[in-house]
Amino acid sequence: ELLRTHVIMGSGQLTEEMNKLADLLATAEVTARQMMWLHLRVLEELIRGLGNRSARHVMNRADLLVVDVLVHLAERYRQRYLDRVRPPRQMLIPGLD
Repeated sequence: ELLRTHVIMGSGQLTEEMNKLADLLATAEVTARQMMWLHLRVLEELIRGLGNRSARHVMNRADLLVVDVLVHLAERYRQRYLDRVRPPRQMLIPGLD
């Protein structure tokens, strides 16, 4: 659905949906390779039956979308890594050493 909407509307209105998708993919521990595979399967279904010109347009939009999704996903994994490397620390109450 996100790909269909992106082809029709562009990415400007989809920031919230992109964030939700990235959170969902990170929670499911989906790799970049798996994300690309999923994207290609959906794209194949979407362009089936389209003419060359229409298919090219959809594929160009899809390329932009997958890069955007992968950047969001990478950010989620980066944040998880940083949370593990530098976990929050309990601050000491002054005077109680």
